[in-house]
Amino acid sequence: MILVNTDYISGKELEMLGIVKGSTIHSKHLGKDIAQAFKTLVGGELKAYNEMMNEARAIATKRMVEEAEELGADAVVNTKTQSLEEFTKEFTNGNGFDVCIEACGAPETFLGCIENAAFAANIILIGNGKRETNFVHSIILKKELNIHGSRNALKDDFINNIDIVASGKADVMKMVSGVYDMADAHDAFKALANNDGTLAKLLIKIGD
Repeated sequence: MILVNTDYISGKELEMLGIVKGSTIHSKHLGKDIAQAFKTLVGGELKAYNEMMNEARAIATKRMVEEAEELGADAVVNTKTQSLEEFTKEFTNGNGFDVCIEACGAPETFLGCIENAAFAANIILIGNGKRETNFVHSIILKKELNIHGSRNALKDDFINNIDIVASGKADVMKMVSGVYDMADAHDAFKALANNDGTLAKLLIKIGD
């Protein structure tokens, strides 16, 4: 797979197959976070965070390449690697987002919302996760964040989402962790009841 950050490859004629991306959010455990906080007091390289950033970029690049391979591509042009923090700073002029919607139900994305939210921002949680989230809650107080949980939606929301899926603009199968026949629906619900956080969505086939 050829990866370049230009919109051309010398000597090659390009055919566009689609847009691919790769992203990830990483966090270190509490012990390393504390150690790095002390490091900032005396100065020097924050090696743990440096390693985390390099790991995140490698994973994001791998996911981008996998998406490209699914499209049958042998090259990706205009490749860019940018952390969520870098993007937030550039997009919001360093202010952070006024509204953050967490739809994955993962600790990493929830913490990403908190870190990149503006002062007095609203964070809406719609992702229903199973894993515990450990963090120092004082950041919520210092930023005076408003955190809301939401499980319900209006009829128009469902209609709009159905139209998006029907048009092919969103590949919902990437969110599906498993597919079950109708006869095995009990197994699907059992898997969800014992979900350790590794399952996203399960699909039960009603017909062919």
